[in-house]
Amino acid sequence: MSTEFWTVDRIEGAFYVLINEEGQVVNVDRSAFAQPLVEGDVIELDVTNEPERDWATARPAPQETRRRREDAEKRLERLRRRDP
Repeated sequence: MSTEFWTVDRIEGAFYVLINEEGQVVNVDRSAFAQPLVEGDVIELDVTNEPERDWATARPAPQETRRRREDAEKRLERLRRRDP
């Protein structure tokens, strides 16, 4: 079994649009998750050899979410300093 991280890229109606680290994009019904998610949230999913992912077993990854948001803020700050 391996673990994948997926980020909520956006919300479109009844679906979360998720993107993984390889750039794969999937639409998942919002009802598949026990708690609501917001754009930028990272979820952790254990993957088995099954052909379909079981999104109901996904869980929030708050530390990974925080780390990625902090990295993005640092990148933006560097870009702002370079902007004339």
